Amino acid sequence: MKILALLALLATSSCCDVKPVKVEPAVRVEAINARFDKKHHQASFDGACKLNDGGITIDSDKMRVFFVPDEAAADNKIERIVCEGNIILQQGEQTATAEAAEYFYVEGKIILSGKVVLKDKNGVMRAAQMTIFRDAAEDHSAPRYH
Repeated sequence: MKILALLALLATSSCCDVKPVKVEPAVRVEAINARFDKKHHQASFDGACKLNDGGITIDSDKMRVFFVPDEAAADNKIERIVCEGNIILQQGEQTATAEAAEYFYVEGKIILSGKVVLKDKNGVMRAAQMTIFRDAAEDHSAPRYH
């Protein structure tokens, strides 16, 4: 059975007391297993992980979500998301594969590493590391990767 978590909602939740609150935009994660560590401000997911953040989806074997450690905040704010194993990133017409990804959420920057392959309508690009920007997909005049 897969677990679904809306990460923008988990700030004040303990492991056993998740109370969904609608927050826009919400990051959605599906996984077979999930653990929430309020003390260390993180959530861990493993087994067929799928992250959906509007126009971006990331599939991986494992994900760890780090929240901004602000005890006074009423809701969690995502700082970064670390994905490991068999990464598949979809953004518009682009598909990228890699061994690992680190998503700096506030900046909208995703760093892919390890045998990165990017495919889009212009062809295929291979690299050891590549950076993709979340919001560049909305502005087609801006570079979508570098």
